[in-house]
Amino acid sequence: MHINFRLFFLAIWQTLTRRPIGLFKVLIVVMWTIGFMVFEAFTWACLQADRLLYRTFSKTVVQSPIFIIGNPRSGTSFFYRLMAMDEKAFAVFRLHEIIFPSIIQQRVISLLSRVDRALGSPVNRTIQYLESQMASPADYIRRTRLQEPEEDDLLLFHKFASSSLLMFFPQAEILAPLIRYDELPEFLRHELDQFYLDCVKRRMFLAGENRRLLSKNTAFTTKVRSLVRTFPDPKFIYLIRNPAVSISSMQDMFERVWNIQMNPEQCAEHAKRLFKTACYLYSHALKELSCLPSSSWCVVHYENLIADPEQAVKNAYEALGLAMSQDYEEKLKTATARARSFKSRHSYSLSQMGVTEEEVRTALPEVYERFSFEESARLN
Repeated sequence: MHINFRLFFLAIWQTLTRRPIGLFKVLIVVMWTIGFMVFEAFTWACLQADRLLYRTFSKTVVQSPIFIIGNPRSGTSFFYRLMAMDEKAFAVFRLHEIIFPSIIQQRVISLLSRVDRALGSPVNRTIQYLESQMASPADYIRRTRLQEPEEDDLLLFHKFASSSLLMFFPQAEILAPLIRYDELPEFLRHELDQFYLDCVKRRMFLAGENRRLLSKNTAFTTKVRSLVRTFPDPKFIYLIRNPAVSISSMQDMFERVWNIQMNPEQCAEHAKRLFKTACYLYSHALKELSCLPSSSWCVVHYENLIADPEQAVKNAYEALGLAMSQDYEEKLKTATARARSFKSRHSYSLSQMGVTEEEVRTALPEVYERFSFEESARLN
Protein backbone atom coordinates (compact mmCIF):
# COMPACT_ATOMS: atom_id res chain seq x y z
CA MET A 1 0.00 0.00 0.00
CA HIS A 2 1.11 3.57 -0.59
CA ILE A 3 1.22 4.67 3.10
CA ASN A 4 4.68 5.23 4.55
CA PHE A 5 4.11 2.87 7.49
CA ARG A 6 7.27 3.87 9.33
CA LEU A 7 6.15 7.49 9.59
CA PHE A 8 2.58 6.47 10.28
CA PHE A 9 3.09 4.07 13.17
CA LEU A 10 5.84 6.10 14.83
CA ALA A 11 3.71 9.25 14.65
CA ILE A 12 0.75 7.45 16.22
CA TRP A 13 2.96 5.98 18.94
CA GLN A 14 4.57 9.31 19.77
CA THR A 15 1.16 11.00 19.91
CA LEU A 16 -0.27 8.37 22.26
CA THR A 17 2.72 8.36 24.62
CA ARG A 18 3.19 12.14 25.01
CA ARG A 19 1.49 14.01 27.84
CA PRO A 20 -1.30 14.70 28.45
CA ILE A 21 -2.39 11.05 28.20
CA GLY A 22 -6.10 10.41 28.67
CA LEU A 23 -8.78 7.94 27.66
CA PHE A 24 -10.47 10.45 25.36
CA LYS A 25 -7.22 11.16 23.52
CA VAL A 26 -6.50 7.43 23.12
CA LEU A 27 -9.99 6.73 21.80
CA ILE A 28 -9.85 9.58 19.28
CA VAL A 29 -6.43 8.53 17.96
CA VAL A 30 -7.37 4.83 17.75
CA MET A 31 -10.66 5.55 15.97
CA TRP A 32 -8.93 7.93 13.56
CA THR A 33 -6.21 5.36 12.86
CA ILE A 34 -8.73 2.65 11.99
CA GLY A 35 -10.71 5.03 9.77
CA PHE A 36 -7.57 6.22 8.02
CA MET A 37 -6.35 2.69 7.29
CA VAL A 38 -9.72 1.61 5.89
CA PHE A 39 -10.03 4.68 3.69
CA GLU A 40 -6.48 4.39 2.37
CA ALA A 41 -6.96 0.71 1.57
CA PHE A 42 -9.91 1.74 -0.59
CA THR A 43 -7.89 4.58 -2.17
CA TRP A 44 -4.97 2.24 -2.89
CA ALA A 45 -7.29 -0.23 -4.63
CA CYS A 46 -8.67 2.57 -6.83
CA LEU A 47 -5.19 3.86 -7.67
CA GLN A 48 -4.13 0.36 -8.72
CA ALA A 49 -7.27 -0.06 -10.81
CA ASP A 50 -6.36 3.18 -12.64
CA ARG A 51 -3.26 1.44 -13.96
CA LEU A 52 -5.38 -1.30 -15.47
CA LEU A 53 -8.24 0.80 -16.88
CA TYR A 54 -6.42 4.04 -17.78
CA ARG A 55 -2.90 2.93 -18.62
CA THR A 56 -2.10 5.97 -20.75
CA PHE A 57 -2.37 8.40 -17.85
CA SER A 58 1.19 7.56 -16.83
CA LYS A 59 2.44 8.98 -20.16
CA THR A 60 0.89 12.39 -19.47
CA VAL A 61 3.52 15.14 -19.63
CA VAL A 62 3.10 17.86 -17.00
CA GLN A 63 4.71 20.72 -18.89
CA SER A 64 5.81 23.93 -17.16
CA PRO A 65 3.52 23.85 -14.11
CA ILE A 66 3.07 27.00 -12.04
CA PHE A 67 3.57 26.85 -8.28
CA ILE A 68 2.36 29.60 -5.97
CA ILE A 69 4.43 29.47 -2.80
CA GLY A 70 5.14 31.58 0.27
CA ASN A 71 4.96 31.47 4.03
CA PRO A 72 1.53 30.76 5.53
CA ARG A 73 -0.64 33.85 5.97
CA SER A 74 1.04 35.70 3.09
CA GLY A 75 -1.89 35.91 0.68
CA THR A 76 -1.14 32.72 -1.24
CA SER A 77 -4.71 31.39 -1.02
CA PHE A 78 -6.22 34.65 -2.23
CA PHE A 79 -3.80 34.87 -5.15
CA TYR A 80 -4.38 31.21 -6.01
CA ARG A 81 -8.15 31.62 -6.18
CA LEU A 82 -7.78 34.61 -8.47
CA MET A 83 -5.55 32.73 -10.91
CA ALA A 84 -7.68 29.58 -10.68
CA MET A 85 -10.50 31.51 -12.38
CA ASP A 86 -8.46 31.28 -15.59
CA GLU A 87 -9.99 27.86 -16.21
CA LYS A 88 -9.09 27.62 -19.89
CA ALA A 89 -5.40 28.00 -19.12
CA PHE A 90 -5.04 26.11 -15.84
CA ALA A 91 -6.11 22.92 -14.11
CA VAL A 92 -6.17 22.96 -10.31
CA PHE A 93 -6.84 20.46 -7.57
CA ARG A 94 -10.14 20.97 -5.80
CA LEU A 95 -10.45 19.50 -2.33
CA HIS A 96 -12.56 16.52 -3.41
CA GLU A 97 -9.93 15.71 -6.08
CA ILE A 98 -7.31 15.56 -3.33
CA ILE A 99 -9.42 13.39 -1.06
CA PHE A 100 -10.26 11.10 -3.98
CA PRO A 101 -7.20 11.26 -6.30
CA SER A 102 -8.00 8.22 -8.44
CA ILE A 103 -9.29 8.61 -11.99
CA ILE A 104 -11.93 5.99 -11.25
CA GLN A 105 -13.04 7.83 -8.13
CA GLN A 106 -13.37 11.09 -10.04
CA ARG A 107 -15.26 9.46 -12.90
CA VAL A 108 -17.74 8.00 -10.41
CA ILE A 109 -18.11 11.36 -8.65
CA SER A 110 -18.74 13.02 -12.01
CA LEU A 111 -21.42 10.44 -12.87
CA LEU A 112 -23.12 10.84 -9.49
CA SER A 113 -23.03 14.63 -9.88
CA ARG A 114 -24.84 14.41 -13.20
CA VAL A 115 -27.49 12.18 -11.65
CA ASP A 116 -27.83 14.58 -8.72
CA ARG A 117 -28.32 17.56 -11.05
CA ALA A 118 -30.97 15.65 -12.99
CA LEU A 119 -32.85 15.15 -9.71
CA GLY A 120 -32.65 18.83 -8.77
CA SER A 121 -29.28 18.72 -6.90
CA PRO A 122 -30.50 17.55 -3.47
CA VAL A 123 -27.10 16.09 -2.56
CA ASN A 124 -25.18 19.16 -3.67
CA ARG A 125 -27.51 21.46 -1.71
CA THR A 126 -27.09 19.30 1.38
CA ILE A 127 -23.29 19.40 1.08
CA GLN A 128 -23.33 23.17 0.67
CA TYR A 129 -25.56 23.54 3.72
CA LEU A 130 -23.29 21.36 5.84
CA GLU A 131 -20.24 23.29 4.68
CA SER A 132 -21.91 26.59 5.56
CA GLN A 133 -22.64 25.29 9.06
CA MET A 134 -19.35 23.52 9.74
CA ALA A 135 -16.72 25.39 7.72
CA SER A 136 -17.94 28.99 7.58
CA PRO A 137 -16.94 29.87 11.18
CA ALA A 138 -13.30 29.22 10.22
CA ASP A 139 -13.40 31.12 6.92
CA TYR A 140 -11.62 34.13 8.40
CA ILE A 141 -8.64 31.87 9.03
CA ARG A 142 -8.84 29.82 5.85
CA ARG A 143 -11.74 29.01 3.54
CA THR A 144 -12.14 25.30 2.76
CA ARG A 145 -14.78 23.80 0.47
CA LEU A 146 -14.98 20.49 -1.41
CA GLN A 147 -15.54 22.18 -4.78
CA GLU A 148 -12.91 24.91 -4.43
CA PRO A 149 -9.15 24.94 -5.18
CA GLU A 150 -7.00 23.56 -2.38
CA GLU A 151 -3.34 22.94 -1.54
CA ASP A 152 -2.34 19.74 -3.30
CA ASP A 153 0.46 19.01 -0.84
CA LEU A 154 -2.46 17.43 1.01
CA LEU A 155 -2.15 14.58 -1.50
CA LEU A 156 0.72 13.41 0.69
CA PHE A 157 -1.75 12.86 3.51
CA HIS A 158 -2.51 9.62 1.68
CA LYS A 159 1.08 8.58 2.31
CA PHE A 160 1.01 10.10 5.80
CA ALA A 161 3.99 12.19 4.76
CA SER A 162 2.86 15.82 4.59
CA SER A 163 4.40 18.42 6.89
CA SER A 164 0.85 19.78 7.32
CA LEU A 165 0.15 16.74 9.51
CA LEU A 166 2.16 18.46 12.25
CA MET A 167 -0.79 20.77 12.84
CA PHE A 168 -2.89 17.77 13.88
CA PHE A 169 -0.04 15.66 15.33
CA PRO A 170 2.20 18.31 16.94
CA GLN A 171 3.72 15.76 19.32
CA ALA A 172 4.81 13.43 16.51
CA GLU A 173 8.47 14.40 16.27
CA ILE A 174 9.05 11.83 13.52
CA LEU A 175 7.17 14.18 11.16
CA ALA A 176 9.34 17.24 11.89
CA PRO A 177 12.00 16.49 9.19
CA LEU A 178 9.27 16.74 6.52
CA ILE A 179 9.36 20.52 7.03
CA ARG A 180 12.85 20.60 5.49
CA TYR A 181 11.69 18.64 2.47
CA ASP A 182 14.61 19.40 0.13
CA GLU A 183 16.95 18.02 2.80
CA LEU A 184 15.19 14.68 3.23
CA PRO A 185 17.11 11.47 2.40
CA GLU A 186 17.10 10.85 -1.34
CA PHE A 187 15.14 7.57 -1.12
CA LEU A 188 12.30 9.16 0.87
CA ARG A 189 12.14 12.33 -1.22
CA HIS A 190 12.06 10.29 -4.42
CA GLU A 191 9.23 8.12 -3.06
CA LEU A 192 7.12 11.15 -2.15
CA ASP A 193 7.92 13.03 -5.36
CA GLN A 194 6.84 10.08 -7.48
CA PHE A 195 3.58 9.67 -5.62
CA TYR A 196 2.81 13.37 -6.04
CA LEU A 197 3.77 13.24 -9.72
CA ASP A 198 1.49 10.24 -10.33
CA CYS A 199 -1.42 12.09 -8.73
CA VAL A 200 -0.71 15.18 -10.83
CA LYS A 201 -0.62 13.06 -14.00
CA ARG A 202 -4.03 11.66 -13.13
CA ARG A 203 -5.41 15.18 -12.64
CA MET A 204 -3.96 16.42 -15.93
CA PHE A 205 -5.21 13.31 -17.72
CA LEU A 206 -8.74 14.23 -16.63
CA ALA A 207 -8.22 17.93 -17.40
CA GLY A 208 -7.32 17.28 -21.04
CA GLU A 209 -4.75 18.93 -23.27
CA ASN A 210 -3.71 22.59 -23.52
CA ARG A 211 -3.95 23.27 -19.79
CA ARG A 212 -1.17 23.72 -17.25
CA LEU A 213 -1.10 22.69 -13.63
CA LEU A 214 -1.64 25.59 -11.26
CA SER A 215 -0.67 24.62 -7.73
CA LYS A 216 -0.56 26.59 -4.50
CA ASN A 217 1.19 25.27 -1.41
CA THR A 218 2.86 27.00 1.49
CA ALA A 219 4.56 23.65 2.21
CA PHE A 220 6.21 23.78 -1.22
CA THR A 221 8.25 26.75 0.00
CA THR A 222 10.72 24.09 1.19
CA LYS A 223 10.37 21.94 -1.98
CA VAL A 224 11.64 24.25 -4.70
CA ARG A 225 14.68 22.11 -5.44
CA SER A 226 12.62 18.91 -5.56
CA LEU A 227 9.99 20.45 -7.83
CA VAL A 228 12.69 21.57 -10.27
CA ARG A 229 13.96 17.98 -10.38
CA THR A 230 10.49 16.48 -10.79
CA PHE A 231 8.89 18.73 -13.42
CA PRO A 232 10.12 20.19 -16.72
CA ASP A 233 10.50 23.99 -16.61
CA PRO A 234 8.42 24.80 -13.51
CA LYS A 235 7.47 28.42 -12.76
CA PHE A 236 7.15 29.94 -9.30
CA ILE A 237 5.16 32.86 -7.91
CA TYR A 238 6.49 33.79 -4.48
CA LEU A 239 4.22 35.74 -2.11
CA ILE A 240 6.13 37.85 0.40
CA ARG A 241 4.71 39.49 3.54
CA ASN A 242 6.36 41.15 6.51
CA PRO A 243 7.63 38.12 8.47
CA ALA A 244 6.66 39.71 11.78
CA VAL A 245 3.01 39.77 10.65
CA SER A 246 2.81 36.44 8.84
CA ILE A 247 4.58 34.61 11.67
CA SER A 248 2.29 36.00 14.37
CA SER A 249 -0.77 35.18 12.23
CA MET A 250 0.60 31.68 11.64
CA GLN A 251 0.98 31.23 15.40
CA ASP A 252 -2.64 32.26 15.96
CA MET A 253 -3.81 29.63 13.45
CA PHE A 254 -1.74 26.78 14.90
CA GLU A 255 -2.48 27.60 18.52
CA ARG A 256 -6.20 26.94 18.03
CA VAL A 257 -5.38 23.28 17.33
CA TRP A 258 -2.58 22.97 19.88
CA ASN A 259 -4.80 24.11 22.76
CA ILE A 260 -6.96 21.04 22.24
CA GLN A 261 -4.06 18.59 22.53
CA MET A 262 -1.45 20.18 24.79
CA ASN A 263 -1.01 22.14 27.99
CA PRO A 264 0.20 25.81 28.02
CA GLU A 265 3.83 24.84 28.65
CA GLN A 266 3.87 22.51 25.64
CA CYS A 267 2.15 25.16 23.49
CA ALA A 268 4.86 27.66 24.41
CA GLU A 269 7.58 25.19 23.42
CA HIS A 270 5.92 24.51 20.08
CA ALA A 271 5.57 28.25 19.49
CA LYS A 272 9.36 28.57 19.71
CA ARG A 273 9.76 25.76 17.18
CA LEU A 274 7.19 27.37 14.93
CA PHE A 275 9.17 30.61 14.91
CA LYS A 276 12.34 28.79 13.82
CA THR A 277 10.38 26.89 11.17
CA ALA A 278 8.87 30.08 9.76
CA CYS A 279 12.30 31.69 9.54
CA TYR A 280 13.61 28.63 7.71
CA LEU A 281 10.75 28.84 5.19
CA TYR A 282 11.72 32.40 4.29
CA SER A 283 15.45 31.71 4.03
CA HIS A 284 15.20 28.47 2.10
CA ALA A 285 12.73 29.74 -0.48
CA LEU A 286 14.75 32.84 -1.34
CA LYS A 287 17.97 30.83 -1.48
CA GLU A 288 16.55 28.22 -3.87
CA LEU A 289 14.65 30.66 -6.07
CA SER A 290 17.75 32.81 -6.48
CA CYS A 291 19.46 29.84 -8.11
CA LEU A 292 16.85 29.71 -10.88
CA PRO A 293 16.69 31.82 -14.07
CA SER A 294 14.89 35.11 -13.46
CA SER A 295 12.29 34.14 -16.07
CA SER A 296 11.25 31.14 -13.94
CA TRP A 297 9.95 33.05 -10.94
CA CYS A 298 8.57 36.33 -9.71
CA VAL A 299 7.72 37.98 -6.41
CA VAL A 300 4.32 39.34 -5.39
CA HIS A 301 4.23 41.65 -2.39
CA TYR A 302 1.32 41.03 -0.05
CA GLU A 303 0.75 44.75 0.41
CA ASN A 304 0.54 45.27 -3.37
CA LEU A 305 -1.82 42.31 -3.69
CA ILE A 306 -4.21 43.72 -1.11
CA ALA A 307 -4.01 47.26 -2.53
CA ASP A 308 -4.64 46.25 -6.16
CA PRO A 309 -5.26 42.51 -6.69
CA GLU A 310 -5.97 42.86 -10.40
CA GLN A 311 -2.69 44.60 -11.13
CA ALA A 312 -0.75 42.16 -8.94
CA VAL A 313 -2.05 39.23 -11.00
CA LYS A 314 -1.35 41.03 -14.28
CA ASN A 315 2.21 41.76 -13.16
CA ALA A 316 2.79 38.08 -12.39
CA TYR A 317 1.43 37.04 -15.78
CA GLU A 318 3.74 39.50 -17.49
CA ALA A 319 6.78 38.46 -15.46
CA LEU A 320 6.30 34.79 -16.35
CA GLY A 321 5.32 35.41 -19.97
CA LEU A 322 1.75 34.18 -19.55
CA ALA A 323 -1.01 35.23 -21.93
CA MET A 324 -4.18 36.63 -20.36
CA SER A 325 -7.40 36.05 -22.28
CA GLN A 326 -10.07 38.73 -22.47
CA ASP A 327 -12.56 36.39 -20.82
CA TYR A 328 -10.30 35.86 -17.82
CA GLU A 329 -9.45 39.55 -17.62
CA GLU A 330 -13.15 40.33 -17.23
CA LYS A 331 -13.51 37.67 -14.53
CA LEU A 332 -10.48 39.05 -12.73
CA LYS A 333 -11.79 42.61 -12.86
CA THR A 334 -15.13 41.58 -11.37
CA ALA A 335 -13.59 39.44 -8.63
CA THR A 336 -11.02 42.01 -7.55
CA ALA A 337 -13.60 44.82 -7.45
CA ARG A 338 -15.30 42.90 -4.65
CA ALA A 339 -12.02 42.01 -2.96
CA ARG A 340 -10.92 45.64 -2.61
CA SER A 341 -13.76 46.27 -0.17
CA PHE A 342 -12.50 43.57 2.20
CA LYS A 343 -10.83 44.68 5.43
CA SER A 344 -9.40 42.15 7.83
CA ARG A 345 -11.02 42.21 11.28
CA HIS A 346 -7.99 40.63 12.93
CA SER A 347 -4.60 41.73 14.14
CA TYR A 348 -1.93 39.48 15.56
CA SER A 349 0.67 39.90 18.25
CA LEU A 350 4.21 38.60 18.32
CA SER A 351 4.04 38.50 22.11
CA GLN A 352 2.10 35.25 21.80
CA MET A 353 5.34 33.69 20.55
CA GLY A 354 7.56 35.41 23.09
CA VAL A 355 9.55 37.34 20.45
CA THR A 356 9.75 40.95 19.28
CA GLU A 357 9.72 42.39 15.79
CA GLU A 358 13.37 43.32 16.23
CA GLU A 359 14.20 39.66 16.93
CA VAL A 360 12.42 38.70 13.73
CA ARG A 361 14.48 41.26 11.82
CA THR A 362 17.65 39.89 13.38
CA ALA A 363 16.71 36.31 12.43
CA LEU A 364 15.92 37.26 8.82
CA PRO A 365 18.31 40.03 7.77
CA GLU A 366 18.29 38.94 4.10
CA VAL A 367 14.51 39.39 3.92
CA TYR A 368 14.44 42.86 5.46
CA GLU A 369 17.43 44.01 3.45
CA ARG A 370 15.82 42.89 0.20
CA PHE A 371 12.21 43.96 0.83
CA SER A 372 10.54 46.90 2.53
CA PHE A 373 7.27 46.51 4.43
CA GLU A 374 4.76 49.05 5.63
CA GLU A 375 2.58 46.54 7.46
CA SER A 376 3.62 45.76 11.04
CA ALA A 377 2.48 43.44 13.81
CA ARG A 378 1.10 44.52 17.17
CA LEU A 379 3.69 44.22 19.89
CA ASN A 380 1.35 43.51 22.78
